[in-house]
Amino acid sequence: MRKALATVFCVGFLGLLTAGGLALVWFPVQEIINFEPQRNLVCCSPLSDAPVSADEQRNDLIINSLFPIGGGIGTFVLAIYCLKHFISYLRE
Repeated sequence: MRKALATVFCVGFLGLLTAGGLALVWFPVQEIINFEPQRNLVCCSPLSDAPVSADEQRNDLIINSLFPIGGGIGTFVLAIYCLKHFISYLRE
């Protein structure tokens, strides 16, 4: 009975970890793929009239996406690690 309950809990937990990890990776990647630069974006200061180039906007988007993508990969790796230990628990 304990192993059955642990199996139900672990399947739900691993499902949440996997879905969360994939969502953390997918949404930033989708934003990078569908990127369209804004035309009238002005840099940093109200005194500056220098427009931000499309390359700068894409680079900023990629840099801002690194943390969620890394977190998603880490969450997915954690799910695999938990699955490995759960399988060893079931073999006892």
